[in-house]
Amino acid sequence: MLYDLKVKTEGTSKSTACTISRKEKEIVFDENSYSDTVSSVSAKKVFNDDLPEIKRFVGNVKPMSFIKNWYSKPAPPDMQFEERSFQTQFSISADKIYEWNIDGLSEHEIINKMAHMSMVGIAYLDNHNLDHPEIVDLLVTGFFGTLHGWWDSYLTEDSRESIKHTVKKNAEGLPIFDESIGKGIPDGVNTLIYAILKHFVGTPSNILSQISDYLNNLRCPTMFDYRWYQEVFISRVMLQKDCYKPYWKEKFIDVFASYLYS
Repeated sequence: MLYDLKVKTEGTSKSTACTISRKEKEIVFDENSYSDTVSSVSAKKVFNDDLPEIKRFVGNVKPMSFIKNWYSKPAPPDMQFEERSFQTQFSISADKIYEWNIDGLSEHEIINKMAHMSMVGIAYLDNHNLDHPEIVDLLVTGFFGTLHGWWDSYLTEDSRESIKHTVKKNAEGLPIFDESIGKGIPDGVNTLIYAILKHFVGTPSNILSQISDYLNNLRCPTMFDYRWYQEVFISRVMLQKDCYKPYWKEKFIDVFASYLYS
């Protein structure tokens, strides 16, 4: 009798061990599959039979939407809020070299990227007391993709040197002399940023003209589109030099007249 019990126990143990081994193999196999579906597939195989109440928590994997959940439609092509990753604060260290890559960025994102470049240039200047040509060299070291090709191949040697050694000029086009340093005020970093914007976005006057035309034609079809309309309008109007004028406030409100008086 004890022998029969021992045999049954050993048989049950082997069967249980085989079952666990098969499930472990299934889980290991799942881990080698596509990462986005590992958790759901492995969970289904392990728990479907034993714990059916977990089924409702393990559904089909759905891709994340590229439209913000409060937007009824995508942002304008040159802004593309949806293309941005999670919003993060851009922090700066004067002891680091940063990567600068504008490949695939919209016009609005390139302008933001150039603002970051200006912040890094100021940090280099204030913390290490470098000359503008040296700061430009540090910034250019981080150029990748299109910017790298533009600087190395598109611009001539004379153009590169001209950008590095540019000095500020007054309204008449004459250099502004700084008596404390005995020469014109260097402006290489700003000139580099201006050259990038001019080549890849357009001249400031053309940009402002396009923004003005866009604002004048911007509409809010329904109140359901209000959040989209508000953020696009504010992002555009703050790029205008006359954004403080009452006209833009009136323009923002006028589109709602049909809702108020209908």
